[in-house]
Amino acid sequence: MYTARRQLAATAAIFVLGISGCSDSDPLDSVSGATHVSATNVSSAGSNGSATDGGNTEGDSEGGTDTAGTAGEPTTGESSMHEVCEHYLDCLAVVSPAELPTAQAGFGPDGSCWNGPIETIEQCLYACESGWEALHNGHPDEPACYLCVSDDDCAAGLACVDGDCRSPNCGDGTLDDDEVCDGQFGCKLDCTAEGCNPLSSAGCGEGEQCFVDQSSTLCLAPGGDLPGAHEPCEPEAPGTCAAGLLCVSAFDVPDCDPEVFEYCCEHLCNVQDGPEACPGGLTCYGIGLEPPQGEYVGVCLFF
Repeated sequence: MYTARRQLAATAAIFVLGISGCSDSDPLDSVSGATHVSATNVSSAGSNGSATDGGNTEGDSEGGTDTAGTAGEPTTGESSMHEVCEHYLDCLAVVSPAELPTAQAGFGPDGSCWNGPIETIEQCLYACESGWEALHNGHPDEPACYLCVSDDDCAAGLACVDGDCRSPNCGDGTLDDDEVCDGQFGCKLDCTAEGCNPLSSAGCGEGEQCFVDQSSTLCLAPGGDLPGAHEPCEPEAPGTCAAGLLCVSAFDVPDCDPEVFEYCCEHLCNVQDGPEACPGGLTCYGIGLEPPQGEYVGVCLFF
């Protein structure tokens, strides 16, 4: 979705230049609303590549036109080249009307954004995208700020939930394998968060797996054959056990002789699963990770 919308931004910028020519003025300098959006809302909209997707603007493979989900009614056929800014202004008009005139001066149909060079036009489009997304995050129940209105507005594998494109099960409070979190403190509306899910490696890229690194998590491309469950390990660095395992004291691990080994690998678990989280009479104990992973990631131990 982000890729499609950024492609739209680039295409729109080129098209605008073709019909309006260049100007030495910088619309982001002359319009305080544009500066406000790009400076404030870009950071609040998320930056892990797994930020909230929404507002589909995918190109039609046959005719080269675009379709998009709007706040209220999806449009079909050729979309406005300023569509993302139209969505942002529609949302702003409802949740912060006092800021609308300033934003319209820059982002509206006749705004100063569209008279500058391609770089400033792209900046304006990205600012609208980030502003729209941030306003939705701040007002998730406001229909005028919805990023989608149906599943068709979302990328494959995502569903439109409360006006936002998410994992189909996101928001039900149950952690699924394709989610980094679901409802925990610090969890984003699309069930993503900083770090990754060490129980399933959700949040990692292709070829990467999620490992515990002291009090946080990180994605690594595992190298070589890592120790498996109940095999000896060294706890100094992440990735010393296979994914889904943690290097712990041999005294707390079955089938690991503490007279021979000091540390061995043991299964991570979801503390929210209760007594069924671990096999063989072991108990799932939290390991003190930072939120949101800290609310569900544990390790199976004897005591």
